Amino acid sequence: MMIDLTCRLYIEGPESLDTLVEHVGTLTGGARTGRTISTPSLEIDLELSEDADAKQAQTADGFLYWLYGAYVEPGRQPMAEADYIALVAGLIVALLRDGWHGVASCDFEDEIARLTGWNWSELTTAHP
Repeated sequence: MMIDLTCRLYIEGPESLDTLVEHVGTLTGGARTGRTISTPSLEIDLELSEDADAKQAQTADGFLYWLYGAYVEPGRQPMAEADYIALVAGLIVALLRDGWHGVASCDFEDEIARLTGWNWSELTTAHP
């Protein structure tokens, strides 16, 4: 069964959007055009969230109000679904390692949670 490989990431962190875009470019080795990072395997469009709200970010569904977001889609290079999903999970792990928070919202978010060891739920709102 084919799944939709588009993934929405909710991201929170200590830096500006421009710094986040640069950092994602460095992590992925991708080329930057504006706020989009392109690699053969991934297309990542980063943005300042219209719903950002520091007070709401402390609620049960707080990640929905984090400052930044990204839409991640497959790049030009064909690859297996499992490999693509592993790349998205790896990006989240790298962001976490570098002081950012990331939550995946997509058809394969359960697989992301398995690969990263974490995804948002009302029972586990804090990053490990």
